[in-house]
Amino acid sequence: MLNARDQEIEPFQDTIPPRHQVESDESDEDIYPSSGVGERTAQRSVNKVVVHLKGPQEKRQPLVVVLGEAGRQWAKGTKLGEVKGRVLIDNIEVASVSMLSPGEVTIVDVNVRLPIYTTHAVASTVISAMRPTQVVIIDGYPLPSYISPSPSPLHPPIRYLRTTAASKHMSPPDDAEPFHPPNLIQSLAASFLTILESSTHDTPATLLLLPSTHIPPPAPSELGGRYGPEPREEWEPSILARLHKMVGCITGLDSLWSVQHLPERSTRPKASRIDDIGEGGMYI
Repeated sequence: MLNARDQEIEPFQDTIPPRHQVESDESDEDIYPSSGVGERTAQRSVNKVVVHLKGPQEKRQPLVVVLGEAGRQWAKGTKLGEVKGRVLIDNIEVASVSMLSPGEVTIVDVNVRLPIYTTHAVASTVISAMRPTQVVIIDGYPLPSYISPSPSPLHPPIRYLRTTAASKHMSPPDDAEPFHPPNLIQSLAASFLTILESSTHDTPATLLLLPSTHIPPPAPSELGGRYGPEPREEWEPSILARLHKMVGCITGLDSLWSVQHLPERSTRPKASRIDDIGEGGMYI
């Protein structure tokens, strides 16, 4: 099975192939026999993806990239400042830019699920424009499909995955466990980590992953196209507060995560909520 550092990512592929086909020598047409998804996406992505950042951008600061339901719930417990910028693809807004604390940490809140063929351009544009000193990405990982070398714990951990620069200069996040191979990350998070791992400016980057009870739907085949809604999920405030502490340790952020900033909790089934975490970590 391929691990994060050995895997070659197909930039035009919309979804992760079934696990039994990862090492197959068959063609893409055999993996996607009749859908034509990869072919259509490849045709669209022949044209350059145009990404713009609008608004004043702070440079040389820690950057936190907020993805998915996990990232959004973490952000709700912080005091985000007013939106100061926007990330656009072909004039379609895909993320907002704000400050968590004036002059301290920049937050890029990605508010849509992106087609795979756009993720590299978005990550590259954000990194080039902001030139961050440190990058933290917040997302989730699906417990039902996660392959673990040990039995699943009663309280699933937060997991982390980080670049070589982060491993050299920083200790692993407390109360977190690595994201182990053969599990894969294939999303905007993967594009950020890949670019920063291969770049020459030695910017440390860490991906923090909250455990999720849902397997996310496939990435949309086109920007603005129709796709299934992302499952709603709640995490206990204690988990989110521990995640915030990890973010603070990495970025130097000196602020508290508060449940008082969260909207009133819903009456969703407990099966969709993660009650607690033990230790946590990650891998590409």
